[in-house]
Amino acid sequence: EEEEISQSERRLRFLKAVEGDDWSAVIGEQTAATETKVEAVSAGGAPMSSPFALGGRRGSAAGALPVSKELTTANVKAVLEPLRPMLQADGGDIEVLGVNEERGVVMLGLLGACTTCPAAGTT
Repeated sequence: EEEEISQSERRLRFLKAVEGDDWSAVIGEQTAATETKVEAVSAGGAPMSSPFALGGRRGSAAGALPVSKELTTANVKAVLEPLRPMLQADGGDIEVLGVNEERGVVMLGLLGACTTCPAAGTT
């Protein structure tokens, strides 16, 4: 049975696990891939993709519980929740400002260090 740990304890464990690691190469690759995709979409050369449009057709994890594919504020928050400790570990955070289901648009607010991140413009 897994013990219940506090958010601060999870953060401390995460920081200890990645202590001394240099993530700049990983962050740089992810930022470049995101910027390339945004440029291609903006130029009309590639369609914008959304995990909600796939209808769960990509491989599913064994034993995973069924998840609603609706683009709702609650679902977006649920997707962001596991990322929150990593964002907070770097002094940032993210909030859902709104969801436009009709247009398939999610509006996010970047907080703290996330506002100055190189990927902030493409988020």
